[in-house]
Amino acid sequence: MNPKRIERLQIESPLFSSIIHGIGHWRVVKRNGHHLSQFNDADNEVISYFAYLHDCMRENEGEDPEHGLRGAQFAQRHRDLILLRAWIVLGIFVMWFQR
Repeated sequence: MNPKRIERLQIESPLFSSIIHGIGHWRVVKRNGHHLSQFNDADNEVISYFAYLHDCMRENEGEDPEHGLRGAQFAQRHRDLILLRAWIVLGIFVMWFQR
């Protein structure tokens, strides 16, 4: 994840510094996803974006059923920060949460 993307997340993510659902968690999700991708044809670029976006708009550490929708909306607002190939796959993520 490049510094411009991290900076945008730091500005907009309510729990960016959280030890539970913040950037440290996102990095662990990315590392685990990349490890698992060795055993299938998963795209590490898409895994990386998902890892950083899946909890980026959480408003609390507990039950937050709308955090996925807000994460998808964040991704849509910041499409310019997401590479096209990954955006095609993440577009499915956005559409899923907007239905």
